[in-house]
Amino acid sequence: ARSPVGIIPLLEQYFGRQPVRILEIGVFQGGLTKAFAASALNIVGYEGVDPYLGSFNDRYTGTYWNDPTGAEAVYQKTQTIFTSHGYKLHRMTSCQYFERQLQSKNKFHIIYVDGDHRFHQALWDMCSFAEMLADNGVMLVDDYANIDAPDVTCAVNTFLASHMQCVDKI
Repeated sequence: ARSPVGIIPLLEQYFGRQPVRILEIGVFQGGLTKAFAASALNIVGYEGVDPYLGSFNDRYTGTYWNDPTGAEAVYQKTQTIFTSHGYKLHRMTSCQYFERQLQSKNKFHIIYVDGDHRFHQALWDMCSFAEMLADNGVMLVDDYANIDAPDVTCAVNTFLASHMQCVDKI
């Protein structure tokens, strides 16, 4: 599997100097955001979506933070990264974001899906956000073929099986 940062040179080659809008689902600490900002891509818009809950039923509590205070600290640090580049970080779930964007008709050239790694949510993210993909846009999904995230692999395979007519490779 290729590192998400390692794919950036291919995206630079594919898009050239064409203006691109990027949507990142599942931001965590903004590492990929910083890599995109440092790239040669002509980024005219960048939006990130992550709820940063930290609650007892948040599946990332204990892994990325231990409580709501820890989640808040990560959010504040990441918000600083986004603000420094003129990007927008939305503190909400991907479902909430999608619902708010339904009427906007916004299209993204790059959509990076790295949100909830459970099968149904990962599949929902891909199917829903595919509607927001610009013509000749690229959707990237993190953790495909990662043995620690088998649901993501199943979700990608299911998505591809039902969307093969519109899927192409760079």
